Amino acid sequence: MNSILKDRLAQFGTLGRCALLALLIAIALVVAMPVGFWLAGGPGIAAAVVAAVVVWFASALSLMIGEFFHASNEALTSLLFGMLLRVAVPLAACLLVYLSGSTLAKAGFAYFVLGFYFIALPVDTVLVVSKLGGKSAAV
Repeated sequence: MNSILKDRLAQFGTLGRCALLALLIAIALVVAMPVGFWLAGGPGIAAAVVAAVVVWFASALSLMIGEFFHASNEALTSLLFGMLLRVAVPLAACLLVYLSGSTLAKAGFAYFVLGFYFIALPVDTVLVVSKLGGKSAAV
């Protein structure tokens, strides 16, 4: 990763990282809303918005939980809890929407979750790696 970008991102606190993530997901939402309208009308827009909120919430929650594990011996614990939240929250939301049989399910909610997830995952990874700062793993 570019060291200037890494240094810039390392300066952000947890709320700054969550805000940056929200901004990038909002930009993706601007693209997804017309697609949702084209596919299912109003419910498609609602499915895109709810999916964006669910994915952002899961990613922001995993970033915040990661702040509780500071010691180097807790890195694996932080990674596992972050991954668990990042995967379980959107998956549970998809399951609830599907089982409810709501119009969100028919409007492609699960596909929007996947789309936003594929955007949020690399952004989360960059934010977590930039948080490490000058730390490097010994090989």
